[in-house]
Amino acid sequence: MPEMDGLTAIQTLRQEHPNLICIVISAEKDPPTLQRAIAVGAQGYLIKPVTAEQLLSVMERASKAARALRPPAHPSALRAPAPPSPNLEALAAQYAQARRADDKAIQVFETLAQQPDCKQRWLMTLAMLYVVRKQWKSLKALAARLEKAT
Repeated sequence: MPEMDGLTAIQTLRQEHPNLICIVISAEKDPPTLQRAIAVGAQGYLIKPVTAEQLLSVMERASKAARALRPPAHPSALRAPAPPSPNLEALAAQYAQARRADDKAIQVFETLAQQPDCKQRWLMTLAMLYVVRKQWKSLKALAARLEKAT
């Protein structure tokens, strides 16, 4: 970067926009750089080369942290989620057939599960993924939802 390094840029941007989420992807492995990244407000730090799974994982953690800091929405601002796109259902079918249990598959099935008219097939697939991944809290919440619906 011609005028400043990435960590200085993060620090400057976060002064103007404190809720900005920043993730550092760097070849630097030294602990002082990592400590400085966290000090200036980076939500994640990945060392190159980065896999898609690593990037998705750090993005999910940063997203959860951002949602936790967001003030609750006013009830009048809440809208019903849009119906699932046919492409999302097709992707879910593809992932289910391939027996995928990675973060991307979870994301697809959780997105479908947020729909009020979600097909039970997707909810059951998501439940199985939670079992495979030993995500017991998520499974418990999903089971409570399924029990309530019946």
